[in-house]
Amino acid sequence: MTISSLPVSDQALLAKVPAYITLLIGTADDALDSKESALAKQAVAFRIEHGEDITKAYYESASDQFDAALKAIAQEYAALDPEARTAAISEVLSSVSPILGSLDIKLAHALLEGWRGIARAVAQASGSIVGSQAVSYEEMHLMGLNMIEIPR
Repeated sequence: MTISSLPVSDQALLAKVPAYITLLIGTADDALDSKESALAKQAVAFRIEHGEDITKAYYESASDQFDAALKAIAQEYAALDPEARTAAISEVLSSVSPILGSLDIKLAHALLEGWRGIARAVAQASGSIVGSQAVSYEEMHLMGLNMIEIPR
Protein backbone atom coordinates (compact mmCIF):
# COMPACT_ATOMS: atom_id res chain seq x y z
CA MET A 1 0.00 0.00 0.00
CA THR A 2 1.16 3.55 -0.72
CA ILE A 3 0.68 6.68 1.37
CA SER A 4 -1.80 8.13 -1.13
CA SER A 5 -4.06 5.08 -0.68
CA LEU A 6 -4.27 5.61 3.10
CA PRO A 7 -7.25 7.34 4.72
CA VAL A 8 -6.86 11.13 4.67
CA SER A 9 -6.51 11.25 8.46
CA ASP A 10 -3.56 8.84 8.32
CA GLN A 11 -1.95 10.82 5.50
CA ALA A 12 -2.33 14.01 7.56
CA LEU A 13 -0.72 12.42 10.62
CA LEU A 14 2.20 11.06 8.61
CA ALA A 15 2.80 14.50 7.07
CA LYS A 16 3.15 15.94 10.58
CA VAL A 17 5.61 13.31 11.85
CA PRO A 18 8.73 15.41 11.06
CA ALA A 19 7.25 18.30 13.07
CA TYR A 20 6.40 15.99 15.98
CA ILE A 21 9.94 14.59 15.91
CA THR A 22 11.41 18.09 15.86
CA LEU A 23 9.42 19.11 18.92
CA LEU A 24 10.09 15.82 20.72
CA ILE A 25 13.86 15.99 20.30
CA GLY A 26 14.20 19.76 20.40
CA THR A 27 12.38 20.12 23.71
CA ALA A 28 13.79 17.00 25.41
CA ASP A 29 16.32 18.99 27.38
CA ASP A 30 15.15 22.56 26.85
CA ALA A 31 12.92 24.71 24.69
CA LEU A 32 13.05 24.26 20.93
CA ASP A 33 15.42 26.81 19.46
CA SER A 34 15.50 28.28 15.97
CA LYS A 35 18.66 26.35 15.05
CA GLU A 36 16.95 23.03 15.79
CA SER A 37 13.81 23.86 13.83
CA ALA A 38 15.84 25.23 10.90
CA LEU A 39 18.00 22.11 10.77
CA ALA A 40 14.92 19.88 10.92
CA LYS A 41 13.39 21.78 8.01
CA GLN A 42 16.65 21.37 6.07
CA ALA A 43 16.71 17.65 6.88
CA VAL A 44 13.21 17.26 5.44
CA ALA A 45 14.16 19.24 2.31
CA PHE A 46 17.36 17.18 1.95
CA ARG A 47 15.26 14.02 1.70
CA ILE A 48 13.32 15.46 -1.22
CA GLU A 49 16.51 15.91 -3.24
CA HIS A 50 18.67 13.08 -1.93
CA GLY A 51 16.32 10.58 -0.32
CA GLU A 52 14.89 7.41 -1.70
CA ASP A 53 12.58 7.80 -4.67
CA ILE A 54 9.71 6.10 -2.84
CA THR A 55 9.69 8.81 -0.14
CA LYS A 56 10.14 11.97 -2.24
CA ALA A 57 6.42 12.73 -2.62
CA TYR A 58 5.95 12.18 1.12
CA TYR A 59 8.74 14.59 2.03
CA GLU A 60 7.44 17.18 -0.44
CA SER A 61 4.11 17.11 1.39
CA ALA A 62 5.76 17.14 4.82
CA SER A 63 8.01 20.03 3.78
CA ASP A 64 5.06 22.11 2.54
CA GLN A 65 3.30 21.68 5.90
CA PHE A 66 6.34 21.73 8.20
CA ASP A 67 6.29 25.31 9.49
CA ALA A 68 2.55 25.41 10.13
CA ALA A 69 2.54 21.93 11.68
CA LEU A 70 5.47 22.71 13.98
CA LYS A 71 3.87 25.95 15.13
CA ALA A 72 0.50 24.29 15.81
CA ILE A 73 2.04 21.31 17.62
CA ALA A 74 4.33 23.53 19.70
CA GLN A 75 1.32 25.62 20.77
CA GLU A 76 -0.72 22.51 21.56
CA TYR A 77 1.94 21.13 23.91
CA ALA A 78 3.37 24.42 25.26
CA ALA A 79 1.59 24.21 28.63
CA LEU A 80 3.00 20.76 29.44
CA ASP A 81 6.17 20.26 31.44
CA PRO A 82 8.99 18.55 29.49
CA GLU A 83 8.28 15.06 30.86
CA ALA A 84 4.55 15.25 30.10
CA ARG A 85 5.21 16.76 26.66
CA THR A 86 7.68 13.98 25.83
CA ALA A 87 5.16 11.34 26.92
CA ALA A 88 2.31 12.92 24.93
CA ILE A 89 4.33 13.31 21.73
CA SER A 90 5.76 9.79 22.12
CA GLU A 91 2.20 8.48 22.32
CA VAL A 92 1.26 10.29 19.11
CA LEU A 93 4.34 8.93 17.38
CA SER A 94 3.60 5.40 18.57
CA SER A 95 0.18 5.70 16.92
CA VAL A 96 2.02 5.85 13.58
CA SER A 97 3.14 2.21 13.97
CA PRO A 98 -0.09 0.60 12.71
CA ILE A 99 -0.09 2.98 9.75
CA LEU A 100 3.45 1.93 8.86
CA GLY A 101 2.34 -1.67 9.17
CA SER A 102 -0.22 -1.15 6.43
CA LEU A 103 2.32 0.32 4.00
CA ASP A 104 4.67 -1.48 1.65
CA ILE A 105 7.50 -2.75 3.87
CA LYS A 106 10.24 -0.99 1.87
CA LEU A 107 8.37 2.32 2.12
CA ALA A 108 7.76 1.87 5.85
CA HIS A 109 11.44 1.20 6.51
CA ALA A 110 12.52 4.13 4.33
CA LEU A 111 10.20 6.47 6.24
CA LEU A 112 11.40 5.28 9.64
CA GLU A 113 15.06 5.64 8.66
CA GLY A 114 14.40 9.13 7.31
CA TRP A 115 12.63 10.11 10.52
CA ARG A 116 15.56 8.84 12.55
CA GLY A 117 17.83 11.01 10.41
CA ILE A 118 15.68 14.04 11.20
CA ALA A 119 15.84 13.18 14.90
CA ARG A 120 19.66 12.96 14.73
CA ALA A 121 19.86 16.30 12.92
CA VAL A 122 17.75 18.04 15.56
CA ALA A 123 19.69 16.45 18.42
CA GLN A 124 23.03 17.44 16.94
CA ALA A 125 21.86 20.98 16.19
CA SER A 126 21.53 21.84 19.85
CA GLY A 127 24.77 20.17 20.79
CA SER A 128 26.98 21.61 18.12
CA ILE A 129 28.45 24.38 20.21
CA VAL A 130 32.14 24.61 19.34
CA GLY A 131 31.56 21.79 16.88
CA SER A 132 31.26 19.17 19.61
CA GLN A 133 28.11 17.58 18.14
CA ALA A 134 27.31 16.53 21.71
CA VAL A 135 23.85 15.13 22.20
CA SER A 136 22.16 15.33 25.57
CA TYR A 137 21.16 12.21 27.48
CA GLU A 138 17.50 13.04 26.97
CA GLU A 139 17.93 13.48 23.23
CA MET A 140 20.05 10.34 22.90
CA HIS A 141 17.33 8.33 24.63
CA LEU A 142 14.67 9.58 22.19
CA MET A 143 16.40 9.95 18.84
CA GLY A 144 16.15 6.24 17.98
CA LEU A 145 12.38 6.78 17.87
CA ASN A 146 11.85 3.42 19.57
CA MET A 147 8.19 4.29 20.14
CA ILE A 148 7.64 3.77 16.40
CA GLU A 149 7.66 0.17 15.23
CA ILE A 150 6.86 -1.50 11.96
CA PRO A 151 4.47 -4.33 12.85
CA ARG A 152 4.61 -7.44 10.67
